[in-house]
Amino acid sequence: MSAFHDMVASDIDAVFLNLDEFGETHKIDNATITCCIQDAELNAVNNLRFMSESTMRLYAREEDLPKRRNPGQTVHIDGVGHTVVTWKIEMGMVIAEFTHEEVR
Repeated sequence: MSAFHDMVASDIDAVFLNLDEFGETHKIDNATITCCIQDAELNAVNNLRFMSESTMRLYAREEDLPKRRNPGQTVHIDGVGHTVVTWKIEMGMVIAEFTHEEVR
């Protein structure tokens, strides 16, 4: 591994997934892992119903997550089903985007 890759791997553990920095503990399917989640909520009125769609981006070590998922498949995050939009792996980290719709 190159010096750059070594530095990135060190930063993932020391900063990005450090529970004192950006890391958080979440239950992904049946595994409790350390990861980082960014989320946003979009609201819309559809056919006289109020719909809320949340989008979420998850960053986690590849080896900590269950098997790779394809777009359209479901992953349970903290007990709530989310639909996979994208699932990429970069330098040992999974960057996955999800949506979740809820009628209110």
